[in-house]
Amino acid sequence: MIQDADKSCLVVGLKQVKKALAEKRAKKVFLADDCDSTLKESVEQLCKQAGIIPERVETMKKLGDECGIEVKASCACVC
Repeated sequence: MIQDADKSCLVVGLKQVKKALAEKRAKKVFLADDCDSTLKESVEQLCKQAGIIPERVETMKKLGDECGIEVKASCACVC
C-alpha cells in the first residue's frame, strides 16, 4: 500500500492531510474505513475538489502501522 519511497514525503493526521490537500501538495490519500463518518466525509470532499480518489484502508490501526507510527491514523497522504 504505502511504498517505502513514499514514506519520506508522508503526511499523517487530519489537520496535516487537509492542509496538504488545500495547498494542492497531496498526490495520494489514504482514508481508514472505521474513522468517524463526519471526518471521512470532509476528507472525501476535499479529495473530490482536488481530483484525487482516496485509497481505502480497513482500519485506523492498519493505517497507523502502514505509516510506521505506533498509534491509529484516520488518514494520511503522500505529497
